[in-house]
Amino acid sequence: MAQAPGINQTSKGAIGFTQAVIDQRNGVWLLIEAGAPVDGTSGTGASFAGPGSLYIDITGTKIYINTNTKASPTWTVVGAQTA
Repeated sequence: MAQAPGINQTSKGAIGFTQAVIDQRNGVWLLIEAGAPVDGTSGTGASFAGPGSLYIDITGTKIYINTNTKASPTWTVVGAQTA
């Protein structure tokens, strides 16, 4: 039986996340917050959310993936996601 991923608390990036799941081997995070993420070196997840990290916007009901680097995330909407 596989173990569930650990829960970490952090306040890094432009938005304070109360709970996030991380794959520590690759710096891949699952971030859940209200509102769209912000790109760039001082944006959402900068310095910790590596390429492939996912961000779920619970108010805009969209999923984003970091298609750039951990230092400067670029949050790209996954698929069409039309309402």
